[in-house]
Amino acid sequence: MVPSKDWLTCRSELIRYLTDLADKRGKEPKDDILSQLMTEQVKPGHLDKADAVQMAFLLLVAGNATMVNMIALVSVGTATTLLPRGSLTPGHRER
Repeated sequence: MVPSKDWLTCRSELIRYLTDLADKRGKEPKDDILSQLMTEQVKPGHLDKADAVQMAFLLLVAGNATMVNMIALVSVGTATTLLPRGSLTPGHRER
């Protein structure tokens, strides 16, 4: 499967944003994981900046996927707890 141009454009823009943010955090660290990567791994030469940016990208994507799944699980859990038994099955009618 070939990724769509929209997806590739969005990915490129996000990588560009994270690269700019990594540069800023390397110069002015804050209390975040990207600042830690830049000061503790990139500056001493343990990692390249591109590697730190890729890690930030993967953490962001993984965190997003986790939140989407948790929202779905909570929605299903809430629906199955609050709705009458069997009301989520196709063809169910209230009596």
